[in-house]
Amino acid sequence: MILHEANNDIFKIYQIASSGISLIHNIHIGTSHKYILTELQGHMKPSPNGKKLAVNLRSANQTRLGLFQVFDFDDVSGQISNPQDLGNYAFQYGVSFSPNSELLYLHGYSDEGVGAGDFLYQFNLTDTSPESTRVGLLRNNPAVRDYFGLANISLQIGPDGRIYGSGNLSSNASVNHNSLLVINNPNSLGRSCNLTVKSLAWNENRVGLDLPNYIQATFQTLSPSDNPNIPCGTEASVQVNPNPTRGNIEITMNDACQAPYQIIIYNNLGQKVYQYFIEEQKGRIKTSDLATGAYYLVLTKKNNIRITKRLVVL
Repeated sequence: MILHEANNDIFKIYQIASSGISLIHNIHIGTSHKYILTELQGHMKPSPNGKKLAVNLRSANQTRLGLFQVFDFDDVSGQISNPQDLGNYAFQYGVSFSPNSELLYLHGYSDEGVGAGDFLYQFNLTDTSPESTRVGLLRNNPAVRDYFGLANISLQIGPDGRIYGSGNLSSNASVNHNSLLVINNPNSLGRSCNLTVKSLAWNENRVGLDLPNYIQATFQTLSPSDNPNIPCGTEASVQVNPNPTRGNIEITMNDACQAPYQIIIYNNLGQKVYQYFIEEQKGRIKTSDLATGAYYLVLTKKNNIRITKRLVVL
């Protein structure tokens, strides 16, 4: 477990074992984290391969910029070394490594340097000077319509190997800002990472700031799940969208899977709720009358392939 103290440059490294939690390192390194209560926010995240550690601090305005640093990290010994500055940013918040740990993504605003005026940046950590490789991904991106900006957006790798973020994206600040940012190919350089933004038809004023956090090693070497080479029978060979949902869902199988197939929905008690038989590669299922909660979709095929997906109904 990694913590950082306020108003100094101390990382505190704890070991979590069956015998308990113990402090193993006090490491003085990097820039001091100034004690400004409204700005002691941000993210500290190790890379999936456990070799890097990214740290940022939020800045609430453009006159007092927040730091963004990446360190070498040893996930066995807990040692942190070799700090590198990747620039200073306003409004920065979320950070995520790519699944292959070679690229780093940051939500933050910079009005100078490469990609100035953007709110989402990619850095190539395999380069000797990662800051010089910075690429802006939102501004002037034809895949993103009605550019407005992103405020306090977190970034997180999903179980399908993509990077997700929630926030507001609109040319009109008075409209709902319910958008989901998706980096579809996060291991690819620059615009080839294929950034898309999906609007969600929700009644609330805006999506929340954060997505669930996980141990990042879980996502090492993941690839986007629409890869046609993924064999049928793996969880990634079937997509359920939207998930979470408030209405109908669409089941999509990749090219390695062939219809027909059967879908059974179970509740958390293991009780069968619905059963469907689908004869096409893509099928739509009604879930709008299900009670709020978690469910499990079990897909079976005649050749004994069985795939289970978790579904959340809001």
